[in-house]
Amino acid sequence: MNIGIIGLGLIGGSLGKAILARTKHLVYGKDIDPIAVIKARLTNAITEQLSDEMLEKLDLVIVALPPAKTIQEMEKIVPHLKKGAILIDCAGTKRKVITAMEGLKKDYPDIEFVGTHPMAGREFSGIDYAIEGLFDNSFIIITPVQNTMPALMTVKELFIAIGAEDIEVANKDVHDKMIAYTSQLAHIVSSAYIKNPLAVEHAGFSAGSFKDLTRVARLNPEMWSELFLENKDNLTTQIDEIQKHLSEYRNAIDSQDKEKLNKLLQEGVKQKKKSEDVLNARIKKLKDTKEDDTQSKILLDKGLIPKAGELIKNIATGRNILIVTDTNVSKLYLETVQNSLERVGYKISSFVFPAGEQSKNYKTYIDILSAASENALTRNDSILALGGGVVSDIAGFAAATYMRGIKYITISTSLLGMVDAAIGGKTGIDTEYGKNLTGCFYQPSLVICDLDALKTLPKEEYKNGFGEVIKYAVLDGHIMDLINKGQAKKLIETCIKFKMDIVSKDEKEGGLRRLLNLGHTFGHAIEKASGYEEKHGEAVVKGMYIIAKASNNSGKLSDLSFEKIKEILQKHGFNTENSFSIEELIEIIKADKKMDNNEVINLVDIEEIGQCNVRKISLNELLTYVKEK
Repeated sequence: MNIGIIGLGLIGGSLGKAILARTKHLVYGKDIDPIAVIKARLTNAITEQLSDEMLEKLDLVIVALPPAKTIQEMEKIVPHLKKGAILIDCAGTKRKVITAMEGLKKDYPDIEFVGTHPMAGREFSGIDYAIEGLFDNSFIIITPVQNTMPALMTVKELFIAIGAEDIEVANKDVHDKMIAYTSQLAHIVSSAYIKNPLAVEHAGFSAGSFKDLTRVARLNPEMWSELFLENKDNLTTQIDEIQKHLSEYRNAIDSQDKEKLNKLLQEGVKQKKKSEDVLNARIKKLKDTKEDDTQSKILLDKGLIPKAGELIKNIATGRNILIVTDTNVSKLYLETVQNSLERVGYKISSFVFPAGEQSKNYKTYIDILSAASENALTRNDSILALGGGVVSDIAGFAAATYMRGIKYITISTSLLGMVDAAIGGKTGIDTEYGKNLTGCFYQPSLVICDLDALKTLPKEEYKNGFGEVIKYAVLDGHIMDLINKGQAKKLIETCIKFKMDIVSKDEKEGGLRRLLNLGHTFGHAIEKASGYEEKHGEAVVKGMYIIAKASNNSGKLSDLSFEKIKEILQKHGFNTENSFSIEELIEIIKADKKMDNNEVINLVDIEEIGQCNVRKISLNELLTYVKEK
């Protein structure tokens, strides 16, 4: 984004430094003091000075001035901003500023106005004291002004990117009431406390308590006078409240009422603990939420694709979304998804590539990155995969690597995608040497699985996905039982839960997750040997059958269980005959990413249905193990 900052003091200067250091955005700044502009430029707080001619090119403008000057500046610049620009303030009180914004919104409905208040500061003010880390672990208060969600999320993402811990949302009245207590009263008390004549004689007699109480006494009198008077009703109420409590302490001390004084002090201790408990609970909730966010949110139901915009609007926080899809899926769903996203305010672009595994290559990957750049996607924006496993694999890899990672959302339209490819965070592309040899683990922020999409899925593609379902059934006997009950939603839901339970314990495939590769060692080799004419699910079934037969021949897998596996494969139309020799497949497996030190491979073996294990085996041993007896 192109960001303008008006007012290059402590807050404005620190915002500029943090944005330039921690994002890819450009920052243009102006200040009434020309020296402040020069210092901002020399200390990397701005890219260059903001001129009036640049206003129409800005995506977001931050006015970091006291309330009255903020309003004046906003009224001056808003006629020159482009449609869709976001205009925010950083003023310490909100009622007057937000009221002015609400009036401007009526006159300029195409501009987004957002009230913000960064809860951060230093003992000194001015550009000389601006620092990149001022907002680290801070809270930012947002006061909405009839905003669309994408605008609010863009502002939130910007502050999170520069170090903020979290966002608090409050209306203008609640903001000013709380600020009167948490900020303004502290400054009043500090200013009053330092006026004691002993303040100039304290040297050698003071420690942390004195420093803590007097730290904010060094304030900007003109700015704080304006803030105090703007919030007169709330601030005087808080002054009266503290005067009441001070009188209680004074009276107890004056009357030498030790019991009363002790009670007052105990009440203070209890209130401090209660205050800390509330804050710590909030911080713990934030921590837990962030940990939860490392796992994808998965939605499974009918009729979700037409609602894509509503489902995504709280997830995709930037304004731009690049939809990546293939030639088959684009005909069915691209227009519907695009219209749904545009209705909630997103700017949409799309990239469509030829359907099929053959497109999951370096060229398509580079073309997606080029499309993202050409459509000016930023770190705040998102890539949306619309399609099956090939689409989610390559779009996810592009999202993981574009600008070192932007948000990635997938709308899965195939059974294979729903139960496997779209969930768990594996992304990648094929190379001439093998399948998925280039890629990374990168979790999607949201996975949408619309069961209605299965109605438009060709029978061979449904069967392709069902191969992975049968893999789960061999790993978990409960899923084997569900297959025969004909409850599609329950079956898909159980497969998803089974995989995500494993992924949550072993995201990067260090151990447990390797179980999900059942059938894949030979399955991927079969795909490669066939020039990817063999579909993934069917190849996995053949790979799994090779292992099941070897396990049965070795005496580990019982005849009853082996027959049960054969029966379910035959019932669902799978051909277990393999067109390639074991020797041919072993040669391909040599390049498999599951190889250890080019000597052994992690093989998923079957002992019983619901009882599989991972063991290391050399390629010579593997050849002997699976060779026909």
